[in-house]
Amino acid sequence: MTELLISLRRILDESIDTIVSVCERRNEDFPHLDVPAHPSEFSPQGIRNDPEVAQAIKLGVAAASQLVAALQSPIQAIANLCFLATIPSNIAASERVHVPEIIRNSGDKGMHVTEIVKYNGANVDKLERILRHLATHHIFREVSPRVFAHNMLSSLLDTGKDYKTIIDNPENKYDNTNGLCAFAAMLSDELSKAYPHTADVLADPSIADSQELNETTLQKALNMKHTLWQYLDLPENAFRGRRFNIAMRGISALQPSGTILGLYDWDALPERATIVDVGSGLGHVSLEIAAARPDFRFILEDRPSVVAHAKEYWSQHAPIAMTNAHFLGLDFLHPQPKLPYTPDVFFLRYILHNQPDNYATMLLGHLRKVATEYTKLIIIDFVVEYVCPVPEDSEDAIPGDPSPAAPSPLLTNFGVAGAYPYNMDMVMLSYLNAKERTIGAWRDLLFVSGWKLITVKRDPADRTGWPLIVSEPILSTN
Repeated sequence: MTELLISLRRILDESIDTIVSVCERRNEDFPHLDVPAHPSEFSPQGIRNDPEVAQAIKLGVAAASQLVAALQSPIQAIANLCFLATIPSNIAASERVHVPEIIRNSGDKGMHVTEIVKYNGANVDKLERILRHLATHHIFREVSPRVFAHNMLSSLLDTGKDYKTIIDNPENKYDNTNGLCAFAAMLSDELSKAYPHTADVLADPSIADSQELNETTLQKALNMKHTLWQYLDLPENAFRGRRFNIAMRGISALQPSGTILGLYDWDALPERATIVDVGSGLGHVSLEIAAARPDFRFILEDRPSVVAHAKEYWSQHAPIAMTNAHFLGLDFLHPQPKLPYTPDVFFLRYILHNQPDNYATMLLGHLRKVATEYTKLIIIDFVVEYVCPVPEDSEDAIPGDPSPAAPSPLLTNFGVAGAYPYNMDMVMLSYLNAKERTIGAWRDLLFVSGWKLITVKRDPADRTGWPLIVSEPILSTN
């Protein structure tokens, strides 16, 4: 056991030394936890997005989290893990009563909880305890007894809007924000209600094996039969539907800007190539591509309510690109409609992880039927890696740019440092009976849908681990 501790300490020391060295070389300090997040966090120039620093962070976090697991009493460790469900609930509570916006102008000195409740009317005792619990987990700071201020993590819950503006227009709270606060609010709202029902679904023989979109923990939690998409489209859930769409933009911020441009050779496509953005949302990634290749034609496909917002967004933010854009409101589990142009690329970003295998096969099959032999299928979604080592010649080895395995004695997939895909896998399970997939699952899904997996491409500066998966049509040998 002592050898394990020494090895983990070595990795942690080396990681910190690397980060300090890069900071000194760049004459730049590392962001402080007690200071609100700087915009550079979302820029390729940000220190955390430096490839050398990003790798050191991954190693350091993996070592630190494994060290905690190794050192802590197992009884205390399992109890603390079970208590983690209280964190999203308290994030939701603080966000619902607008604490992030209320305390913003107080800066480093913070605001006393008795002053905070004068703005939001919350119970002072309950709010104090909630904020102290969050501060214990490094969300907000208690700068002096009962006085709370922002830190790096809590600042991401702040819309940046004036508190009074939000109170006057609560339905528009997340409009014109970076989407990160909407993303956190979404995950800590109805989804946090769904998680506790995982055991109920798993033990219910009537739905335990279901791949249906309306037989998940979400339906158990909300006592309904609507799918997630139907639920979001209900008039009474207009606020949640808008928040969801804006949250998808927040997810974009988790990847460095321009990542999509570096992962694929868009210049290899012909002039006036047609990109079909399936499940486009507001079309942010298509806009990134359009900025680099303004000659491309874009077809944005999503639910009618989403496409309406996308059209409005492009009109406001990219009116010139609108001349090469078409907007189709549809259910992409249905056959593709007649498209205005022959597709050169079908582009699906964070879409297939929303689909159980049966529906994902259907969706990809529809795309294959209208693809030509030259059409590329480009998918951005997680490739979930095993926690154990995988031989290079194994069928489970990832083609192209596999994520390097963590050095011993770390878990091969970097454990907590690489946990985001596994957490999202549980989100997909709870929301939609869907999943994040291993490379073998991707290969099988694509094959039965008429596509052949070609390669996986990764950006070393992408902390999320979202790779780009390239496929081509399987051509008939008859």
